Amino acid sequence: MREWFEDRVFAPLRSADDAQQAVEAVSREVADYFVSRERVCLFAAMTLGEGQETFTEEVRAYFTDWVDALAQALRTGGLGREEAAAQALDAVAAIQGGLILARAYGDDATLLGIVGRTEQRLLAALA
Repeated sequence: MREWFEDRVFAPLRSADDAQQAVEAVSREVADYFVSRERVCLFAAMTLGEGQETFTEEVRAYFTDWVDALAQALRTGGLGREEAAAQALDAVAAIQGGLILARAYGDDATLLGIVGRTEQRLLAALA
């Protein structure tokens, strides 16, 4: 999972020349990834289970890398450092919360809707 996210989410965000295009592409990748894996985030599951202490640093690094990579792309798109960091943190939190809700409701539409609205908020901030 970590390698997939590095290749398909973190690296494209870090190297983005066009922030809007990167946000759109990564939103699709994230939605497809979680839908194809039955709305499960392994890292989130580890933070809630018995393995919490075992994986604390790995989980923190995963979320930090995601937030930092997204913030970097948003800064490339013209947002200031603080605004980019806040938007990135909110976006990752919304998607992770969407995973929990989608699993509770048992439907992909919940997650897809949240990812879509999160993408639109990021694009609006970049406009």
